[in-house]
Amino acid sequence: MTNLDDVNVSLSTEHFTPQTRRRSQVYVANRFFRMRLGLQYLSTQEEGPLALAKTVVHRLARKGGLDRVRFARHRPTLRVDADAPGGVVALDDPDSSKGFHP
Repeated sequence: MTNLDDVNVSLSTEHFTPQTRRRSQVYVANRFFRMRLGLQYLSTQEEGPLALAKTVVHRLARKGGLDRVRFARHRPTLRVDADAPGGVVALDDPDSSKGFHP
């Protein structure tokens, strides 16, 4: 496939299986235990009572406000404009949402 002078669109997707979801939960729980309690060398095993205990304790800690997750916010720098050369225009103020509707 060759990109020409037209607009090209890419989409990103995520796909989870029950195993990959458990893996993610164990890794996030391990990060919490390392950062908050200083524990090191935690198992990344996704199955068994220890994995379940870590994820449950971590969920309770999050609900209790002990692990506040902060997500980085995307700040747009361009907006689509069909009349502009290249089809996009730079935003004057990246914090502005003028012309940008997520």
